Amino acid sequence: MIANRAWVLLPSGRRLDLLNPDPQAWTDHDLAVGLSRTYRWAGYSAWDLPLSVAQHSLTVLAIRQGSPAPGLTPPEAARTAARRGGGAAGGLGSDHPDQAASRTGL
Repeated sequence: MIANRAWVLLPSGRRLDLLNPDPQAWTDHDLAVGLSRTYRWAGYSAWDLPLSVAQHSLTVLAIRQGSPAPGLTPPEAARTAARRGGGAAGGLGSDHPDQAASRTGL
């Protein structure tokens, strides 16, 4: 009999338990790889090539930093970028920031 598994193997070789996720289960490299390999909006885009979640996160951060609103502190900048892509950690594929934040602890 095959035991049920509910985990994702990460680039670092670590496993992310999907039934009991732990924000400490992955490395920064795992997160960067996941965000760079996951298309935003499931790949639907008006452009020839869709944006990855990582590209979208950095684009939103650049727009926010260039706006006339008060500047971002380093923690605010990190939060702005993280809220765009938290769901791709471990290939979870969520495109909704609130759902991603609840799963990843961001």
